[in-house]
This record gives sequence, structure tokens and C-alpha cells, in this order.
Amino acid sequence: MTRIAAALPLAEPLARAGLDIPPAAATTLSKHGESLADIALRTGTSESALRTANPALTPFDALPAGTRVSTHVPTPDTGGPAFDPGDIADLFGRRETPSPRETLEAIEDLPEPNVRDLPPQLPDTDKQQILEHRQATHDAQVVEMAEAALADAEPPQLSDYASLPPATAQAEYAMAMAQYHADIAALQEALADSRQQQVEATPGFQDLTPEQQQGVRDVLHDPAFQALPLDQQQAIMASMLAGEYYVTDVSAVENHGFNSGEADAVRFGVTIDGETTPVYLPAEPDPALDYHGLDEVANGLVALDPQSRERIERVDVNAQANPADAYWAEQYDMPDFRSYMTAGKEGIVSIYPSEGGTPGQDSLDGGLSHEVGHIVSGQDMGDAEWAAWETAMDADGQSVSDYADASHGEDFAETYKLYMSVIGTPEEAAAREQFPERFAILDEMTGNG
Repeated sequence: MTRIAAALPLAEPLARAGLDIPPAAATTLSKHGESLADIALRTGTSESALRTANPALTPFDALPAGTRVSTHVPTPDTGGPAFDPGDIADLFGRRETPSPRETLEAIEDLPEPNVRDLPPQLPDTDKQQILEHRQATHDAQVVEMAEAALADAEPPQLSDYASLPPATAQAEYAMAMAQYHADIAALQEALADSRQQQVEATPGFQDLTPEQQQGVRDVLHDPAFQALPLDQQQAIMASMLAGEYYVTDVSAVENHGFNSGEADAVRFGVTIDGETTPVYLPAEPDPALDYHGLDEVANGLVALDPQSRERIERVDVNAQANPADAYWAEQYDMPDFRSYMTAGKEGIVSIYPSEGGTPGQDSLDGGLSHEVGHIVSGQDMGDAEWAAWETAMDADGQSVSDYADASHGEDFAETYKLYMSVIGTPEEAAAREQFPERFAILDEMTGNG
């Protein structure tokens, strides 16, 4: 469906059609860094109502991207009978989530958005805008229904047919499994279709090249994307709907050259401001380890300034630990040293898995900026530049951080991270006063001088 950019406020065409102004959507997904207060402003819902409707969420802290937030407001009219996704199970006489087959049937029963009920004399632009609103509501319903069914789907078990003769049980079970997988695939496709409608309606999507737009569509329908954990898919979708980044292509890679050793991988292209950075995730992560997800890595790239982001050739989320950890533990006199990230002049950032949970988004953001510092020093600094840097360290007379004391290379990376975080902010003057000589070198290197 063709969508009108920068259309009139929805209230105006609805008023001309004699229809009530719809309330806010029943749920919304948080964007990167949003708190309940931010969501209240964005959705036009009172902050107190959001707190009441979401007692398990912290009121003031930033929520993980993609967190579903209830607004407890009825679903807008779609031009057909009202339908509450939360009541799907009532169609089948029970409250638990329906099966994939039942959900597909419920989706098929949703009224197709139309404007047949509108006055014929209503301007075409008004009809188009109301139709777009109804389509968006329909898409949101399908997404919610499909996500719920996929999250709770349980395949049939052979024991379900225990009362039948063994041969008959095996045949019935095989047919049920085939139907189950077909229903799952159909649900994933219905979900991808509605997500595509949602993404195509965002202004940022129109700014992508035709090739990048097609890349987004391909990703949404790609089994590798659909195989990501549902919370990661939701977080990625929330960021794409906010225009923060777009995932523009995906492909399977055999024997990818991770720093931890060759392993099969899935490649995702993360496009920010028209530029794409490849991100590689292990195809078979170790269940005993914890890994940063694609959404976290993409948000970390968003947090970088464009100049830093351009230095990164690719990001590898490694399948195993850094094989050089023993060497660095000895070099740094840290027996328990375990690499979080590494990078070199090639521009490849390697992120390693953790045990007992991954660091938070702020740590990932800062780690990426630190590693870009290593890339910059590897690409731009020779013996003369390092001699000048050590002279500047001595002149400044203080450390940027405890970790910076490990080596002049770590001092540069830590100073670069600090420098890029304060440039153009109220904290810049104080940082310059503390580290004037090193900041002067970075001014020249980055063109900010």
C-alpha cells in the first residue's frame, strides 16, 4: 500500500468523517534509552497510568530496547468489528495462548482494513490517511498475535498418540509434526509481512537506497533473522521503527575467521546513516557462555560518532574466549584477565563471550569506543607519534583511568574514548584542563582542533 508522507494530523480527517478520535495503542515497544516518562511523552499517555499499568517496570531507569509497555487503552477501530488480541483464546473457549494453527485462523478472521464505511464525499487524502491508520492497527494486531503464538508454541509429542497402535501413532505423529512446522513457517511469514508494513511506514526507511530498502525486506523474511530470540527480534524492530538503524542483509558464512578460531557464523549488515557495518554472530553459540545480541551491538554502533564508526570494518561476536588471554594476563600481571573486546589496525572489533552474564549496554558502548582508539593508533601512529604521545602523558601528569596505566597503547585508547565522549559537551572544558597535551594531539588527529 502506498503511504503518504507528512500527512495531516489523523484527528482532522477523522473529524471530517464523523468518527471518534482513536485512543493510544494498547501496547508499545520501548526505544533505546527510553524510560516510562519518555514513553508517556511519546505516546500521549499519563506517566502515572503507565506506572500503574506496568508495576514490574522501573519508573525512571532506561528500559532495554524492545520492552513491551502496556498503556491499558482499547484498540482503535479498523473499519470492522473490534478485536482485542488479548482475547484470541476466547475464540476457542480457554485463556491460554492458542496453537499456531488456531492463531493463523484468528489472523485470517481479522477484518481487512478498508474505508467502505466512510462518507463518499470525504477527500481522497482523508480516506488514504484513515486507511493507513487502520492498516497500522491491523499490522500491530498481527504482530502481537503471531509473537505470542510463536513464543508459546509447543510441538506435538509422540506420547500424544499413545492410545493408538504403534504404526498408526507414528504416522499420525509425523503428519502432526509436518503440520506444526508448516504452521510455524506461515506464522513467521505473517509476522514478517506485518513487520515489513510497519518498517516501510517509518520516515527513515524512505531515506535508504532502493537496494538497502530491499535488504531490510529480505532480512525480515530471512530464517536466520527469524531464528534470533524473540526479545532480540523485538528490540531490533523497535530500533528500526525508531529509525536508529536498519538490518539490511543477512547471510550464512562457513568457517568464519573469528579471532577465537574458525566457526560457522551468520552475517548481518547494520546500516546507520546510509553506511553498513557487517556484524558476525556465531551460528552455534556455546550454551555455557553469554553473548551480546545483535541489537546490543547495533545500538553500540549507533552510540559511536560517525568518525569512529567509519574506522570499523566489521564486528565479530566471537564464539569462544580470546586465545591470547593467558599472554595478556602475564603482561598486565592480572591472573584472572579475560578479554572483553580487542581490535587492531585492520579495523576488526572482536567481542568475546562472558560467563555469568554480559556487561550492560553502557559498557559495550564504551568498549567499542575504546577499541576504535586501538584501531586509530594502529593505523595512524608510528614511532615518532608514540614518542610524542609519551611526552604528552608525562606533561599531563595524570592517568585517564587505572586500565590506562597498563601500557601507552591502553592509555591512548582510554584517552580516545574519553575525548570522543566529551567533545561538544559541557564536560569538555574540564577534561581539556586535566589532559591538555593529549587532547591537543587528538584535536589534530580528528580534525577537531
